[in-house]
Amino acid sequence: MGIEIHDRISSASGWDEAVTAAPVFYHRSFLQAFEDAPLHPVLRHAYLSAPPGDTRPECDGAGIAVPVTLQQGVDPMNVLADRIPAARRHPVLLTHVWHCYETTLPGTDADLDATAAVTGTLRELAQQWNAGHFGFVNVPAHSRTAAALERLGMTPIPVETGHGLGLDPLHCLDDYLATLARKPRQNLTRVLRRAHEAGVTTEVLPPEKADLDGFVELARRTAAKYGNADYYRPGIFQTFVRALGTSARVIELRRSGHLIASAITLLDQHRYHFWSVGVNYAATPGFSPFYAAFAAVMDDAISSGRSRLELGRRNPDFKRRYGMRPTALVAYIAAV
Repeated sequence: MGIEIHDRISSASGWDEAVTAAPVFYHRSFLQAFEDAPLHPVLRHAYLSAPPGDTRPECDGAGIAVPVTLQQGVDPMNVLADRIPAARRHPVLLTHVWHCYETTLPGTDADLDATAAVTGTLRELAQQWNAGHFGFVNVPAHSRTAAALERLGMTPIPVETGHGLGLDPLHCLDDYLATLARKPRQNLTRVLRRAHEAGVTTEVLPPEKADLDGFVELARRTAAKYGNADYYRPGIFQTFVRALGTSARVIELRRSGHLIASAITLLDQHRYHFWSVGVNYAATPGFSPFYAAFAAVMDDAISSGRSRLELGRRNPDFKRRYGMRPTALVAYIAAV
């Protein structure tokens, strides 16, 4: 199987067709934005692709498209430090980047030969680039990608839990509220009422019209509580989000003209991603701006017509309380 290796997404032909049904993290707009404004340090980029004629008939016929990055000392979620400490000693070649929480192998349809070709190419590239380890992180544990990797002899390492919710049965925010248990439903309804009484306004904006400086200030303040403020690197993060274009929306909540919460959401063909949020708790002592932002995101996600809402990793207690379903995420890391 003739897998090609490109060092820039712009030179990877057939990519868009292969990732049509993949998460937004695999789309050209996201990858180009990460090349131009890397949200975390990357030593080298590579894009593994194969045109449709080089894939097996059992696959989806769209070719293969797998982004990989060579990294060293980058571990914002402490996955390597906690689970694979030996992988922190040298560069590591991974699919994808840490801001992606759903790793898959677009175009392979989990076909064993195609998956083996991708894995073999990844190992060879890791050898060429003097990486100590290579592999995959944030793979849904019960996905076809996971099953194919395990059939190839790779061992899953539990690393995180993702959360999401099917949206097809929902037609409006009230439909969602009706699915909740009594206490969380009452709490969210109370937050919405108090936000309305406080004169909070909500606006859904394209990235170029949003206050991204304000978002970064709020998000860094929120993330600092967990020692992870540099997940949002000033200047670089704003440039990155603007480059996403129609793949992103920014939902801003304001009180008396002041930004009290801001959420960045991502969209692909089937999914609506609640990707990141920043809030100012001190600005609204009578209610939580985070809960108000969550309700605004949920409302926009339902209105978008997407079939699934993704909420990513962390904060599992809140996500389960508000109806999200957990998905175990695993890593497959091997020494070169």
